[in-house]
Amino acid sequence: MLLNNLSKRISHKGRKTRVGRGIGSGHGGHTSLRGNKGQKSRTGGKVPLYFEGGQLPFVKRLPHLKGFRSFRKKPAILKTSVLNKIDREVITPKQLLQLHVIKKLSGYGVKLLKDVEISKKLNLYGFLYSKSAKQSIEKAGGKAE
Repeated sequence: MLLNNLSKRISHKGRKTRVGRGIGSGHGGHTSLRGNKGQKSRTGGKVPLYFEGGQLPFVKRLPHLKGFRSFRKKPAILKTSVLNKIDREVITPKQLLQLHVIKKLSGYGVKLLKDVEISKKLNLYGFLYSKSAKQSIEKAGGKAE
């Protein structure tokens, strides 16, 4: 096999656009597909990716020090009034998921907050607790671990 016997490779890109070849080229004539006037029509008129037309760029609007506090992940919230309705003595977050009390388990846990007093003895495992919720559980004779 010789090089002159090979068939031409059909390019997946198609023909290269030839710009700057006059009015008859079908590619904008004297503007060469760059439009009329402005920074991007000029030679060397590149605009950096972060440029926002004079508006303060996104990178400069971000806080400079101490990281982002607003993007911190938070645990799922569960109220003590919901626990009063559940007919089990031992409760874990996985059981609540199976009972459809909570929608999903994230890696940030489930936090128990007090809104009413707990009326029955409960043993809770694998939760995060507010101080008042933990006191309410222990006051009813249960455990909060």
